[in-house]
Amino acid sequence: MKPGDQVAKACPLCGPASRLVIRENRETGNQFLGCPHWPDCNYTEPIPEEIRMIAAGASKLPGF
Repeated sequence: MKPGDQVAKACPLCGPASRLVIRENRETGNQFLGCPHWPDCNYTEPIPEEIRMIAAGASKLPGF
């Protein structure tokens, strides 16, 4: 995962045509999801653990 990569989830404020992108906090280096229409839309949310695990190379557990 690198800043600028899109994820499947859409921005709940801008609608389905606006897929969230990975952003990085300049001060801490922490990554988060944000609306691609920033600064007009400032929606953000933490990256879900499932996406972090997949990016780290983990595979899905059988049955889940």
